[in-house]
Amino acid sequence: MSIKMFIKMLDFIKKITNYPIRFSIPVLITITISISLVFAIIFFLNILKNITENQIQKQNQIYKFYITKNIQTENEFFDSLLLLHNSLDTKAFFIIHTQTNKILFSNETYYINKDIKFLQLTSYNFVYELLQSNSNNRYQTYLNLSENLIKKNENYIYIISKPELYWKFVFIYKFSILNFLLNQNLILTFSSFLIVLVFPFVLINLLYKYYFKKRIQNIIYFTEEIKKTNFQVRIPVQGKDEISYISSFLNHLAEIIEKLIFFDSLTEVLNRNGFEFNVNLILKKVQSGVFFFMDLDGFKYVNETFGHNIGNIALKIISKRICSLCEKNSFGGKIIFGRIGGDEFAIFFSTKIDYINYLNIQLFANKIIEVVSEKISINELDIILGISIGIAIYPKDGKSLGELLTNSDLAMHHSKNTIKNSFAFYDLFIKETYEQKNILRNALLTILKKNILKDHFYIVYQPIYSLKEEKITSTEVLLRFKHDSIKSEPSMFIPLLEELNLMKNIDNYVIEKSFADFDDLKKYSITKLSINLSISQLRSDDFYKNIKQLLSSFSIQPQNIIFEITETSFMKEPDKILKIINSLNDLGFSFALDDFGTGYSSLQYLKEIPIKNLKIDKTFIKDISYNKKSLNIIKALLKMSKSLNLEITAEGVEDFSTFTTLKNLEFDYVQGFFISPPLELGNFIKLIKKNNYQKL
Repeated sequence: MSIKMFIKMLDFIKKITNYPIRFSIPVLITITISISLVFAIIFFLNILKNITENQIQKQNQIYKFYITKNIQTENEFFDSLLLLHNSLDTKAFFIIHTQTNKILFSNETYYINKDIKFLQLTSYNFVYELLQSNSNNRYQTYLNLSENLIKKNENYIYIISKPELYWKFVFIYKFSILNFLLNQNLILTFSSFLIVLVFPFVLINLLYKYYFKKRIQNIIYFTEEIKKTNFQVRIPVQGKDEISYISSFLNHLAEIIEKLIFFDSLTEVLNRNGFEFNVNLILKKVQSGVFFFMDLDGFKYVNETFGHNIGNIALKIISKRICSLCEKNSFGGKIIFGRIGGDEFAIFFSTKIDYINYLNIQLFANKIIEVVSEKISINELDIILGISIGIAIYPKDGKSLGELLTNSDLAMHHSKNTIKNSFAFYDLFIKETYEQKNILRNALLTILKKNILKDHFYIVYQPIYSLKEEKITSTEVLLRFKHDSIKSEPSMFIPLLEELNLMKNIDNYVIEKSFADFDDLKKYSITKLSINLSISQLRSDDFYKNIKQLLSSFSIQPQNIIFEITETSFMKEPDKILKIINSLNDLGFSFALDDFGTGYSSLQYLKEIPIKNLKIDKTFIKDISYNKKSLNIIKALLKMSKSLNLEITAEGVEDFSTFTTLKNLEFDYVQGFFISPPLELGNFIKLIKKNNYQKL
């Protein structure tokens, strides 16, 4: 055997081993059909043989019956036998005298009066062999013992002896399938033949039914479930044949698809699709449950300040922390946790809603806030994030996943807008607030589209009181909204304007109107206007140019204007914004850092931005008259501002004791309802006339 042949044989064996069905089924079918055909032919030929032999036996009985009669004359007998032969299926017959070995009579006259040796030279030589007394003749003994049908070549031979006349009658029949089919029962024959031919197909059907059908049905069921987006279905794997190989491959493919469609590639928790799929499955089985919608506080700042790579690492760490909490939950069931957006996460778990579990839900929410708020250290950077959580109860707050998602989202935004890094349960108040917000959003879009700003927006002035001069020396310009059917505070409509990217138009209106009003204000010793700048203004390429044009249009100097900015406005595109701030500062404008202490890294901006004034948020001011810690914080801030040569303003002063404490601490400025609420221009001028001549 050559090496090539040996290698081919090895490859063939390998193929059979790897793909047994591909080879075994055709081979099995071929062998089965071949065996069936062999058996069919044998069976069919046996049927033909038996039928033929039975027919010959019947004819021979007729011959035998006729021969046993008394013979009157030989010629009459021979003629009658010839007539009988013509009516039957005998091919030929001979009457032979056993003593003389002469052929006394035959249906073929050619043989009459010939010696039987003559048959040796003709087509009937087998008759000669049978009739020889030679001991080597294997038929001789058999012929002498009984009168039976003998098969010789393709002929059947029947011999009858008539010893009293020394005659032997030899009848010859030739077997012909065609003659048989033409003369016999075709229906019976073909029915038998077809039964044998059908056998391999019956065998294959049984093989398919009991070995392949169930496995193929499993694959079909698998494909139907995949169409329904049930990627958790798997095919049972049996054996090592091709179907098993295909089943294993499809199972592996389903796992990959499930990961791609149902799992978040970054955090490896469920994504929105996977979360919704799993929650929908559970909602069909449970009677009550809890839905958490969560959004990180300060994550945009992390991305914009440190980059998306750091943000991604932070998301992974937070996901692991929440996953760990979910695994150790005290609710007794599985908690489904997923990342459904950039920095948005969701949780659903089934539990009985009663007083005790209601408290446990709050404890669980607080634990999430606690673990998320823990310091995250990445590449020597320390990051602290918060999380706002909205909670909806199933089925009270929503009977479907869509309703639960919507309502918990509303509760989350309510929490974020009220107190960040906290949680809120969904209720009707939140729903009403959301509906009002929608109404307001539509109204704002209509106002901006129709360009009727002056009909619905106006400015008011909140006095800023100088503790050194003991009078109102400046004012903060604030925006207000009026509508026949809608009431809205700045805390609602200003975020909406920013969200809709409409703040730029409003800001230009505010600056232009306040610059125009300054002509009246400066007559009453108002030397400074504090104007809030929005993110859209600071990021606008035209802002610097517009300010210079307004300065030339109104009799106002840059030294009269203080622009107030917040830390959050500086977080977006800090390089670009710092460039604009420095340009305005070069023109003579001053800057104040508003809401100081409420951001993420306030001290950082004191180094980078040319700040002249710090405005301390009211959350630090409101309790300094009785809270020692708050008072010490304020003292520290005051000391820091003096060391940096910064003026300091206290916001939200609402009572005399707070005012007195700040005055004793030698604050520069105060503002708040104790001095005056924001007023329109006319009332503000009246207030200045009245109060600037009365010491507080």
